[in-house]
Amino acid sequence: MQMVIMTFRSSMEDEVLKWLEAEHLSFTFVEKAHGKGKTGSDLGSIYWGGINTMLFAGIQDEQLSGFRERIHNWHQKLIGKGEVPISVHVFVLPCIQWF
Repeated sequence: MQMVIMTFRSSMEDEVLKWLEAEHLSFTFVEKAHGKGKTGSDLGSIYWGGINTMLFAGIQDEQLSGFRERIHNWHQKLIGKGEVPISVHVFVLPCIQWF
């Protein structure tokens, strides 16, 4: 099992939900995640733009390649020609479920 942690603009949540449901994955959203990174501040005010959502999903090894392909295609669509940084970050960690 792998733990996938994603951060993305909250405005992208509906699209992320669609492919999570298509892959039949269980997940947890953490809304209103604030931070500053490569794409700049996102402090959730009228001056700084929207807020971020964090996603945690424990994914079985046999489902990981389908998930990776879906998210890779989505990311490629977002970046287009690669001229603008996109506020989507994905991290994968080994995961052992105790209970």
